[in-house]
Amino acid sequence: MKNIEVLVNNEKLFVKGGFDTTRNMITGKKALTPKLDLVDEDGLPYAYITRNLGEFIGMPGIAYIDGNALYDIEKMMKDFNLGVKTIFKKQSGFCMYPAYFINPDILESLCDERELKKYILSYDFENEGLTYESLMADLKKAYSEALKELELGA
Repeated sequence: MKNIEVLVNNEKLFVKGGFDTTRNMITGKKALTPKLDLVDEDGLPYAYITRNLGEFIGMPGIAYIDGNALYDIEKMMKDFNLGVKTIFKKQSGFCMYPAYFINPDILESLCDERELKKYILSYDFENEGLTYESLMADLKKAYSEALKELELGA
């Protein structure tokens, strides 16, 4: 696992990856959701990038982004190819959290391989025996298509 260096407010920070635990309302089992945080050079927390809003998101690679911690978080997501904004969002209190499709290559580079496999395989709802490799390939293809759509719409 490695961290990705980013520049935020002229300060060198690092994106750190992992997973939060939530409940899959479809299966009733515990589920994982992608977690991205910003840390300083000493590994101390700086800000949350993603927020666990207590619900399972029915699409792999999707996470809510916390725009309250950093006003230019959406610019950072785009500039460092961390993810693509979707049409989904969720309100919690007075805050609105946009859902982002996290770049699968970023997940692969930032997250523990064992946890990532567990996360990806949790989307095999039909128990069709899908493999990590096939699901990850599908996720990368979907992300690539989302990027193309974004470029066409821009």
